This record gives sequence, structure tokens and C-alpha cells, in this order.
Amino acid sequence: MRIILLLFITCLFQISGMAQQPICGSNSLTKYVQYQLLETGYRNLEVNGIRYFNQGYWVSGFVERSASANRDFFLSKLNDTGGVVFSKVMGDVAQEGGYCSALPVSDGCLISGRSKGAKDVAIIAKITNTGSIAWSRTTESVSGSYDAIRGVHMDEAKDQIVAVGTGMQQTGKANVMVLSLDKNGNTLWTRNIDLGGAQHHLNAIKKIDSIYYVAGWAQFSGVWKPTLIQISETGRLVKGQYADVAGNSIYVDMEVSPSGKLYLLGFSVVSGLQYGFLTCMSKQGNVIWRKYLGYGNSDFGDNLFYDNGELWVFGQTTVSGVGKREFFVKYDTLGSVQSRGGLYESPFAFAAKINGWPVGRSHFGGIAVVGIDNKTSNTTHFEIMFTNPCDQSGCSVNPESDLISENYSVSEKSVSLPSTNSTNGGLIAVSISSLGLNVSEKFSCYRNCSFNAIRRVPGLLKICNNGTDKVAVNASAADCKYLWENGDTAASRELVKAGTYWVKTYNDCGIRIDTIVVVGVDQPAKIRLSDSLYCYKGWSYFANIASMPETTIAWENGDASWSRSIAQSGKYWYEVSNRCGVWRDSFLIMEDSAPKSVLPKQMNLCNGSNALLDGTQLSKGIYQYRWEDGSKVPTSWIAGSSLKILKTWNLCGSINDTVNVVFGECNCSFWVPNAFTPRASVGKNDGWKPVFNCAADATFSIYSRWGECLVRDQPIDVPWDGYYLGDLVPEGVYIYIIQGKYTSSTKGWQRMDKSGTVMVLDGVK
Repeated sequence: MRIILLLFITCLFQISGMAQQPICGSNSLTKYVQYQLLETGYRNLEVNGIRYFNQGYWVSGFVERSASANRDFFLSKLNDTGGVVFSKVMGDVAQEGGYCSALPVSDGCLISGRSKGAKDVAIIAKITNTGSIAWSRTTESVSGSYDAIRGVHMDEAKDQIVAVGTGMQQTGKANVMVLSLDKNGNTLWTRNIDLGGAQHHLNAIKKIDSIYYVAGWAQFSGVWKPTLIQISETGRLVKGQYADVAGNSIYVDMEVSPSGKLYLLGFSVVSGLQYGFLTCMSKQGNVIWRKYLGYGNSDFGDNLFYDNGELWVFGQTTVSGVGKREFFVKYDTLGSVQSRGGLYESPFAFAAKINGWPVGRSHFGGIAVVGIDNKTSNTTHFEIMFTNPCDQSGCSVNPESDLISENYSVSEKSVSLPSTNSTNGGLIAVSISSLGLNVSEKFSCYRNCSFNAIRRVPGLLKICNNGTDKVAVNASAADCKYLWENGDTAASRELVKAGTYWVKTYNDCGIRIDTIVVVGVDQPAKIRLSDSLYCYKGWSYFANIASMPETTIAWENGDASWSRSIAQSGKYWYEVSNRCGVWRDSFLIMEDSAPKSVLPKQMNLCNGSNALLDGTQLSKGIYQYRWEDGSKVPTSWIAGSSLKILKTWNLCGSINDTVNVVFGECNCSFWVPNAFTPRASVGKNDGWKPVFNCAADATFSIYSRWGECLVRDQPIDVPWDGYYLGDLVPEGVYIYIIQGKYTSSTKGWQRMDKSGTVMVLDGVK
């Protein structure tokens, strides 16, 4: 039976013999090795994974047959110093591919992934240490859709293999697929789990105690969400959760610390840019901290290693004018960055061709990183750098100051657990082919090559947006070649519009990339400030002109700020200018006050006189006036009683003054009788009271010579009849007191208090 494979490789081995050395070990092997495929008839060798085992390394990837364009799986076994033990190409007919993951078994590695032959199914096979195929299995073909294994775990103690990935054959929907086999390839159980998303793709698997933790991504609400599920040894779904991100994000690798903490790595789109994505959580699924990291240039997290209390994160980024490069970040367990750097041979690119697991542990401490550089156009080679990322003077390690690591706050959401366990069908035994290849090795390290070019072009330039401006730049350096982002190869160039440009300056020994940001500048905007009027004291005017890029401002007083406070009236101006033009504007600030009432409400005048009403405002300013008779001057002569109304107004407000003018008698007086006869004829001098010729509001009181009050506060228009307590008072002299005021307005309500004596006479004598 001929099988077409799209393969994910899981290289599994037993860790025994020499103890694994720390990443920052002092005996790290440092070299850069190129591996060249010697057979003809192949092209486009692409590697994606390297895994450490006790005797060496497994390297995995793909290679294409030139004649048929068939893409086959490539597998190479290396010894502990990087020497080739054997290399194999597997698969016969059509397209194949996969990822490689190394897990400890005793005698070889597992390949797993997707078989794209007549049946598009998942496949898993065991490869022995000598390169032969021990057994291989595929899932059943049911719906014509595909199954794919993306991650594998081997439990040596229980002789149990658990493979996870995507299962569509059973349901037509991309659900979580979990397959459990024994070490001989016999099926234990299978599961097809729908978490409620539109699709599900899980990539990484680890085991803590009796629970398998499986990570990847699922699509909810149209967005890829990093997803983590927990599965028991019997295939029961225990728990599921995902990070509720706004942009597409996934998990691709997972590491477990000795204390049981989970570290998950992948990528996340943050504010439109793709970064590496790192999460630390407890085994209960509670997030402890979370980061996004890298450069925002299509970054992708590859690998995680927990080493001596430190977390090593490896990933890829894209460098303009160069290509893909590997980077690393070392964290402490609290998420603080300890160091960072790049893994490449300057001036070249270096990265695995497809996303996988390109970083492994080295037998001598440090790391082994597999990838492809662009030193040659030959497509049948790959490189491995054996290096120590803790030593930036070593081969292939470069400082990276622009790499960022930021806190990332994203909430977790639970997924609904299905009520039943659905099977993913059985596993079928199949046969696949294996063919040996010859691969040579070439050692080098370009770290010490001389390259002396320095930045010659400015980092920032300004240009007018009117289409007529231009700026010239020159990147000249001795014995170098040049490549601009538009393909130009000259050292100098004229730039005619805003944008970001780069020039690569290089020779056989080195390369540098310089970026030029050209900022477009508009002519100064014609912003006008209106004249302003303030109608109160203590005002403050604040001029705030929106700043314009690459433009300056100057005020009449020499100030150069875009905002300014003014507290005095007057005429002001400002001028904005840049390389594209000048604009000047002036404005007035005036101070005034609203009119106030200056006329009396009441005016009392004597008959026969006249008076001038003057409504002129006392404060400075421009006011307008109008009387009720139409007169437009602030004054008015009056000679008779009337109601005068004056309206006064300006820009600050208006007021109406109303004056009630009253003319009346001014010669008021009163007389007080000095005697009266109470027992005289009725109506003839038998009562006593003061007599007034003007209206008055007054009272009088009568006292005896001994101070006894006989009459108290009696109105002046009510006469005293000479009686006290019902009896006529004795004849004699009595004291009167008059208190009150005139009610005539012409007298101004003047008081007219008076006291004296009155004689009471017996009228019958």
C-alpha cells in the first residue's frame, strides 16, 4: 500500500548515560555547521526541528523530488558532536510535511502527522535507531475531510502513547482528536471532542500526575483563541479553557516546571502586529502572568525550555531586507527578562523554513539550533548552530536591544464540556517507504569577519507633501555593495515622498541595514484665532493651537509654545512656519463691562422746579442709550411728575433704569395749640391736636406734671378730649410729645418730632 504523507515528526528517545548539561554551561560546544545533501534529483530541503537524545540529535523536515515535485519527509540522525549517522527520505507519491517533537523512548523516534494520499488521514509511525520502520498506523477515512496529528506524548512508565491534533473524518468538523496507543502501535482508545468552537487545532501535550494537558487553538467568535484542555488517562475531558484575545493567537509549545507550573508559548496579534505569546499558569489553569514579546514583525514562538529555575523562550521574527531570524529571551519564573538576543550569522538570515521546534538542548551545554541561512542560492542544505546564548561573544549570538517584552492582560473563559465521549474510530496498519540519503558537513563561523561600514544616511528626514520637494541621501562605504528596498543598487538616491526606506550595505564579510524615516510635512494650516471680548475683571485668555508635525510657532513676545495664556487686552499675533511655508495671523483681546444702574428708583422734586437725569455709565467702555421717548443721549431734563425709563447696553449686556419722578409741596409746617377747654360748648375748642398743612404719619403722647402718661401714641388726627380713665383731668399744664414724619416725598419723609406744654382750662367758668 502506497501512502502519501503530510508528517509531523515526534523523535522519541530515552535520556540516559551522560547527564544533560545546563544551557549556560561553561563547556558549551560553539560552532556553525552546514549540512549539504549530495544526491541529485532533490530540491527545496526544508528543516523544522532538532531534538536531543542520549547519543545525539534527530533533525526533521522535508525535501522535494525534482522530477515529480513530490514533497517527502526528511529525517537525519546525528551523533553528539553533530556528525551525520544516517539520513532518510520517507514517502513515495505526493505532498508530505510535518513537525518534529522529541520525547523519551528507548529505541528511536515517532513520526506523526497527516497522510495526503487517496485518503486524507492522520498517521503515526515508529522509526528505530537504525532508521527502519517498526510500525505505522492511520486513522479511518469516513467523510473525505482530513485528520492530522500535531503533538505526541510518550508515558514510558505506562507504555502509553497519546497523540493529539485535528479530527475531521468522523464529523466533517475540525474537532479535537486524541489517540491512545501502546508502544507497539495497538489502539487503546480514541476520542473526537467538540469544544463548541468553529474549529479546533491542538499542538502540544504534557502530562502532570495522571492528567494530560493539551494546548493549541480553537476558533470562537471568528477569532483564533489559545486553548488548553485537560484529559484523563482514559480519554475523559476534565476541563477546557481559552484566552479571550481580540486578535488571532495560538499555543504551539508547552513546558512544565518541577513545581508543576505550566508555561505555554505561541503567537498573538496585538494591535494589528504579531508577537510571540507567553503564558505562565498553575496546573489548575489559573493564569499567573502573561506576556507578548518580540518585535511585532510576524513573530512566532517556537520552543520553551525550563532550565535551573530559568525559562528560555525561542522564536522567529522577520527582518526587513534580510529575512527570518531566530531570537531568544531568558525569563525568571516571575516573568522578568534576564537577557535577550538573536541567533544568526550576520549578515545572513537564519530560521527554520516552516514553523516547528527548531531549538534543542546541546550535549555540551548551550543549545543546538537548526535552520537555513541565505549564504547561497542552493536549496538542498541546512545549518545547525551549536552555541551558548549566555555568551554573546560566542558564535552566532547577537545582542538585540529592540526586542520587547510587555505584560498582556487577557481574561480566561471556560469551554462547555460535552456530555459524552465520542470516538475517533479505529487505527489501521499501513506501510510506508524509507530511502537513505548522503549528507555532508562543513564547519564555519563568520563571527570574526571584518565589516567596517557605518551609518551614512540620516535616520529621519522631512519632505513637503506638495510633490515638488526632494531630499538626497548617500550610503557610500568603502568596498561595499548596496540594495535599497525598491531594488536600486546605487549608493545614493533621491527621495521624493514620505515613507520608510531601507538600504542594505554589504560585502562578503558583513551587512548592515539602515532605515530612513521620511516624514511628510504639510504647509502650515491657516488657523485663525477670533477676536475676544471679556466682560469681567480677572479674565484669562488661553490660546491653544493644534501643533503641526515638523512645524514651529513664534508669538509677538518671542514665545515658541503652541499654547499661551494672556491676561491683558491688546493686539496679538503669531506665526507658524516649516520648510513648506509660513502663515501669520493677528487677533484682538478686549475688556469691557456690562452697564450698571446709575439712576435712582424714585426722585421727589418741589413744585415749580426742574432736574437733570444723567444715566452716563461711570466705567470705561462703549455704551448706547435710549429713553422711553426715543432720545439716544444719556441725559434727560424733567419738569413734571413722570415715569422715566432709560435702556443702556453694550456687547456685555443691557439694563433698564426706571425712575419715578414726583413733584409736590415743599413748604410743609404744623401748629400746636397751647390751650383748650374740654367743658366748653361741644365742637368749640373742646379737643386738642396738632394741625399740619402736609400729609404726615405721626402720633402724640400726653403726660401730667408728675410724669404720668395720660395718652400714649395717639394718632395726630384724633384729638384729645381732656379725659383720663373716664374722668376729666384737672385744670392745669400738661406736657405733649409729638413723634413722626412727613409722608410727602417732596419733604423726603423728614421727621418732625416736637414737645411742649398745653393748658387745660375749665370751660364752664
